[in-house]
Amino acid sequence: MNISLYGDYIDRDYGMPGVQPPEGTQDYYVGGEKFYNSDSATLLDHSADKDGHVALNVKGEPVKWLGYDFKGYYANMENYNYARYAFNGTGAENWVTNKILGADGHVDIYPFEGAKILFGGEYKDFNWGNQSYGLDSSGNNTGSEAKTEAHVFTKGVFTEIEYRPLRYGKVLAGFRHENHSAFGSENLPLFGLVINPFESTALKISHGKHFLAPSLNDLYWPADPYTKGNADLKPEGGWHTDVSLEQSLLNDKLFMTISYFRWNVDDKIQWEPDSQGVWSPINLAGYKADGIEAGVKIGPFYDFSLALSYTYTNAEEENRAYTKQDYGWPPDIPPDFQYTMVKRHATMTPENLFKGDLKYKNKRGLTATATVRYVSDQFVYNTESTTYPDTKTVTYTIGSYWTADLKIEQRLYKHWILSLSGKNIFDKKYDTHLSIFTDQTTWDTSMCPYPGAGRSIFASVAYEF
Repeated sequence: MNISLYGDYIDRDYGMPGVQPPEGTQDYYVGGEKFYNSDSATLLDHSADKDGHVALNVKGEPVKWLGYDFKGYYANMENYNYARYAFNGTGAENWVTNKILGADGHVDIYPFEGAKILFGGEYKDFNWGNQSYGLDSSGNNTGSEAKTEAHVFTKGVFTEIEYRPLRYGKVLAGFRHENHSAFGSENLPLFGLVINPFESTALKISHGKHFLAPSLNDLYWPADPYTKGNADLKPEGGWHTDVSLEQSLLNDKLFMTISYFRWNVDDKIQWEPDSQGVWSPINLAGYKADGIEAGVKIGPFYDFSLALSYTYTNAEEENRAYTKQDYGWPPDIPPDFQYTMVKRHATMTPENLFKGDLKYKNKRGLTATATVRYVSDQFVYNTESTTYPDTKTVTYTIGSYWTADLKIEQRLYKHWILSLSGKNIFDKKYDTHLSIFTDQTTWDTSMCPYPGAGRSIFASVAYEF
């Protein structure tokens, strides 16, 4: 029997600088406080996280034909947000808490040679809460309070059967029954085939059903002038197919893989802004993606190893292209939103991704890893007003970029690990996503980028037992 206990706690505070306004933007003040400048659209905004996790894992193999693996866990996560609005100086602060209690486990049975039967189950209990207060133009609490609470749970049972009738291949079939307290139940089958024409060659084929319920953050995120949840979301559903070929050579010193994947998802959940710049999650009318993943691992040779991976993705979404967004004056004048359905390249989905790792590891416990990453262009679609309430869809591009990281670890006395890592060591400038910025002096509105993190250095000390 193997018993392990894991726990962590993270307490961090960080700024929320928002987008980078256009070059030449003048400093803007409300009541003597600077709200934005040419570097940051939200100088006063900040957030904090207090996250704790604990997990107990018990696994073993009491007899040759039976194995088990059980885990129980608890997470308590609190996210604090302080926001001020440049249009009048008011704001809000809120605390969003997520408490998750769960357990999962499975039993492996080997009834005869070449066969494996797995039985398992999972339970998760989610308690979500939000408490928010309004702030006046001086940043003081107005006394207005809003509270929202939600509770859901999920239960799942699953089984999987594998059988290898001969050394040239095996078949597998799986089934999972998912029960969500808010979104009902779903049956999720999975089928697979593995063909081994040679000892070091494997052709793997799998086909299965997909189901993903909205998170409580998606459903109930507190509303403010720029974000809000959507309680009308539906769960995602669909099918996925994967075909991969793996080849090992040179006594496993060279490993190569290439795979094809295809996804067809209904009601995919995606956050996007409306014509007023308010971000909220929606269900897409359709989402399809297919692509190729390729990878190679070489080594270790003379304490060095190299890993390269590349992904090509051709993704298409079916979404609304709004021609009118009239918010009306409820209940006297109802809203009037008009749109046409269009198919287009999926939002924020790069066609090309590349990652390379060069690792050095010696017998004295020293490990050094250099990593490079490449992300190609990404498209963003924004609904923009022409003459209210008429709107149009404008396409923007986030440019491609490279980054490089370096991490060094030294193990001491078997249990201690000293680590030093540098992210984006060449301080490359790149953008992560886009959003609207309105200059309160000129009332000019423009699409602006959220800059990616610059060069950063992290050091840590860990003890393993």
